[in-house]
Amino acid sequence: MPLVIGLTGSIAAGKSTVAQILVDNGAVHCDADKLVLPPTTTDFVARLCRAGEHVTYHRYPHIDHGLVGERTVPLLIPWLDDALAGKPQATTCAS
Repeated sequence: MPLVIGLTGSIAAGKSTVAQILVDNGAVHCDADKLVLPPTTTDFVARLCRAGEHVTYHRYPHIDHGLVGERTVPLLIPWLDDALAGKPQATTCAS
């Protein structure tokens, strides 16, 4: 069985540099952004909702990762503040 390494981190954390070093040393690179497509995520969220899970899910079509971060941080901070304060969170699952 091959060794699988997942690189995670924020923007400009060095993931691409580390990935390139691994490829230069014989690793095979697989870009998750090309494997986990938006419809796959949407289907997964729908399964969670059907199972009764509490989900907050938003899609931001036509923008890349950098812009998603820029546009969502102003929404994330109050959401996180409310979650940490124990306030009930809105769900995007249909009732």
